[in-house]
Amino acid sequence: MAKTIAPVIAFPKPKREGNSKVLEMVRKQRCCACGAWPSDPHHVTTKGAGGGDTGDNVMPLCRRHHTEWHQRGPSLMCSKYGPVLEWLKAHERQDILIKAGML
Repeated sequence: MAKTIAPVIAFPKPKREGNSKVLEMVRKQRCCACGAWPSDPHHVTTKGAGGGDTGDNVMPLCRRHHTEWHQRGPSLMCSKYGPVLEWLKAHERQDILIKAGML
């Protein structure tokens, strides 16, 4: 008896609306970790998890430190780079500071 395979229906990923002014402003800032320029806009709370393009959620990180954040996480970034910890405190990101074990 032959097996039948159900068809796969693909739906396009919904387009996320962003605040291009905030993202452009962050790209012009220096990296929080090392001061390099230009910066990638790093979403502290990812857009997929509900984070938006707001000044308290988009941190300027150079490509190297942006990649390091995604590979190693906020705990290492906060303990290794004081300015990253200070940015999170200044932007009142207690949720991330708690996850990182800094509060």
